[in-house]
Amino acid sequence: MRINRKIFVGFGVMVAFLIVSAIISTLYTLEINSQLTKITEEINPLEDNVQDMISILWKGNYIVQRYSTEENREILEDLRYEFAYTNELFLKKADLVTETMGDGPISTKVKGAKNKQETFYQLATKLMDNRDEEISRGVIYGSSSALVQYSIAKQLERDVVDAVESLQESLSDFSGIKGEANKQSNKAVKTALLMIFLVTGFGLLVAFVVWESLKKTITAPIKSLSDAASKITNGDFNVEVKVEENNDELTDLAFTFNQMIKSIRKVVEESPRLKKFINLKGQKEKLSQKYILDEGTSYLLKDPSSEEAYEILLEKSSKDFSPFLITRNNPKNIEEKYGIAKKNIIWLSEEKKTGINTTSNLNQIQKQLIDLISKDKLIILLDRSDYILNKYGFENFLKFITNLNDKIMTRKSIFILPIDPEIFSNKQLSLLEKELHKPPQQSVNLKISDELREILKFISNQQSINQTATYKDVGNKFKITAPTTQKKVEELLAMGLIGVSKRGRNKVISPTREGIRVLSNS
Repeated sequence: MRINRKIFVGFGVMVAFLIVSAIISTLYTLEINSQLTKITEEINPLEDNVQDMISILWKGNYIVQRYSTEENREILEDLRYEFAYTNELFLKKADLVTETMGDGPISTKVKGAKNKQETFYQLATKLMDNRDEEISRGVIYGSSSALVQYSIAKQLERDVVDAVESLQESLSDFSGIKGEANKQSNKAVKTALLMIFLVTGFGLLVAFVVWESLKKTITAPIKSLSDAASKITNGDFNVEVKVEENNDELTDLAFTFNQMIKSIRKVVEESPRLKKFINLKGQKEKLSQKYILDEGTSYLLKDPSSEEAYEILLEKSSKDFSPFLITRNNPKNIEEKYGIAKKNIIWLSEEKKTGINTTSNLNQIQKQLIDLISKDKLIILLDRSDYILNKYGFENFLKFITNLNDKIMTRKSIFILPIDPEIFSNKQLSLLEKELHKPPQQSVNLKISDELREILKFISNQQSINQTATYKDVGNKFKITAPTTQKKVEELLAMGLIGVSKRGRNKVISPTREGIRVLSNS
């Protein structure tokens, strides 16, 4: 029987059974879904919002207490901005809960908490205004005056405590609603489970019979072909696929595959150099640069050129991560070179240009990034940190990095900061290294001969002292003939450990990043 007929028969049996089982299961599933919709689509998100509101209340209280004793203008400005932002977020979440729940005990309690928060915000704002006015007049607090300010802030905490108690009561009400919904759905679940178990058991039996039939005639031959192809990839051409006595396409494919292997084996055996090159190409694949990055983590790269940082950005950009770039480079050039859309770029520039997000204001950049992180899963690269460092100073730069890292750690995004270590002091580098992580690289397990390793090391050393390495230099250093030199260089080149470029009449050899990694792992 041809493969298409086998698949058609097996598929027909499975489809017929699935239609019957789907009708039965659907009837009971609909009854369950009607009971659980309120929990999954309404209650859980609202409950999360109330939890967030409690956290916001305590955070706002902390900001007010700190504001009452702080004297640094820049810190006060940041605290006031953050206080206004958290208050706005609280009100949005409160309105969402009350609009969704309508009139009821939960909405009443949330509205009560909202009123308490508004009172707290108004009083706290007055306290902040008074504090700003005193600082502008140059009033310096002694320890007793600072204690008075702190005591006033603590008195405001009572509104926060009352609001938190109301929200905690609403959480209890949410738990009651979910419990009642679960009780109502238990009866339908028990009946549905019985039917699903019966249908599933019979379905597994049918699937097993169909699978065994297809496995014997389709899956096993394909697996045999896949294993043979894997061996060829690793340079093993002494393989042969068993040809089954079936009149189907897989039998024809296996026969053709064996004929192809025989032809390739003959070519390889007649050219040992080609065989060696194929083996080296297989080893080169092990050197592809990969990084293991964790979600919710920020990384520091000592990479003056930012090339490695861009490699990581492009490597990790996928359906799971959206790339976002803060750079001094022209967004048009970035889009052409790396394929990053202009909408995903902040251009560090004072110039305004239509269709491009342009700003050099650190607070605006921070606000944009925080908003984006809360909505999307990003991998963020800050290129040209030296620009921000020169414009705002290290203290503000570190504060920006710390605030951004705080948000990154609470989300599933990733932040990458490439820097030039030469522009930072040892103390500044130490502070950055404590705040950010070093990206772990996958280990390199490529094994090369001692002779090739010494040649590679010589080439790398020459580059480190700004000296070129040519074929002649390698031959003279290791006292080998020109043909032998060419052979050794070609082996390293095939493995991707070196690069060769022409300068005038000479061919200059330089180590690749993969070559440097091999040396560092030896």
